[in-house]
Amino acid sequence: MTPPRTVPDLLREFDNAKVTDADSAIESSLWAKRFRDYLRKKGLDDLETTLKFMVLTQPFKARHASKKASSANKTRQEMNEIYTRAVEQFFSEENDQVNIKPRT
Repeated sequence: MTPPRTVPDLLREFDNAKVTDADSAIESSLWAKRFRDYLRKKGLDDLETTLKFMVLTQPFKARHASKKASSANKTRQEMNEIYTRAVEQFFSEENDQVNIKPRT
C-alpha cells in the first residue's frame, strides 16, 4: 500500500466516512495516524488541529461536490450533521481546539 502523496489525497479516504470524532477517524486510518504522529513529534499542534478539522469536514466537502438531486434531502441532513459536529468540536466556547490569541 503506497502512502498518499498530498494532504488532499490523504483526506479523500474520509470522503464517504461517517466521521463523528476526528481523533477516532484518524486512529482508524494508517496514513492519517502516521501523519498526525509526525505532526506531534515535530510539535506542530496548530497543524494537528487543522488536520482534525479537515478530517471532520471532508465528508461535508465530498458530499457538497457530488450532491445529487434524487437524494437532496438526505444529503442536506448529513451535511447539517457534519457542520454541527464541526462547530461543536472546533468553535464552541467550552472547547479549546481554537486558540485565538490577540496580537501583541
